Amino acid sequence: MTPQTPKHAARPGAKVAALPRALADLFELLEARGSLVGGSLPELLENVDEVRPDYAEIARDPASWGLTKSLVAGMESDGVDPTDEDAVNKWMEEFNARSAEERNACWARRSRAWPNPDHL
Repeated sequence: MTPQTPKHAARPGAKVAALPRALADLFELLEARGSLVGGSLPELLENVDEVRPDYAEIARDPASWGLTKSLVAGMESDGVDPTDEDAVNKWMEEFNARSAEERNACWARRSRAWPNPDHL
């Protein structure tokens, strides 16, 4: 669930802690409509409950972010507006000119004990 969390969830004040409950509500709605696929409701709710206690902290931790979220956060920290195509292209050219070590540092991730996101 964390890799799919939008980058803005890491911003202060974001209501990221509410996402697991919202996801559980969505699963329950889909089940009530007969549209739930990919797992049983009890199994899905159990997976949500498993990640709920640490979800907000992990979702805001750059070490748990994927490549895209890390790159966009890097752009923003360099003052680039991700909606400005020209600015993004310029930043990407500069980024690609960096050494492999500098580029890898943008999305270096630590190993974490985290439930398999395929369950969610």
